[in-house]
Amino acid sequence: MPTVAKEELNPEHLLVLYAVNKAPKGVPTKTHYQKMMFLALKALGNDPKTSAGFRPHHFGPYSAMVEGWSDELINTGYLIKNSEERISVNPTVKADVDTIRFEDELTTMKITELAEFLCSLSYKELLLCIYADDVQKGEGMSEDSDVREDIFENRVDIAVGMTKQGKISVARGAELADVDVMTFREKLQRMS
Repeated sequence: MPTVAKEELNPEHLLVLYAVNKAPKGVPTKTHYQKMMFLALKALGNDPKTSAGFRPHHFGPYSAMVEGWSDELINTGYLIKNSEERISVNPTVKADVDTIRFEDELTTMKITELAEFLCSLSYKELLLCIYADDVQKGEGMSEDSDVREDIFENRVDIAVGMTKQGKISVARGAELADVDVMTFREKLQRMS
């Protein structure tokens, strides 16, 4: 049983609970959690840098504040973390967490799709999506990454794999691979 009533939680905690609850098997890693919250805040129209203290870090955008939100929810009994670092909603409060909604149905849908998609990605797939968007938008949130170079060196293979698995479209695959659609289609055919 949680030590704090759901009605007493702040909006950030409710956002975390909602997003984690929409991840079909929970959030696989702390990195997935950080990136999911970074994008969820954007979906809500917030600047993650000012609203949650996100900054460039070893694996892309990171916020100690966002890490604190999950720790607080674990400590109050809403979330649980297993030995592999997977974060999920505590089954004893799932029915209560299922009632969380946003005022705007479009926002609800965006965050649901975001959580489901990001948590379906492997570590390298996740980082490619985050880093490619970061570079394209010039946000600078991946500039301190220890693995960005490795991810970008393998971006075509990663994007092809994601496309073959049906996780992304051919157009999105080309965008992530940083090539035109025709070139990407050719690479996709050669690697099949």
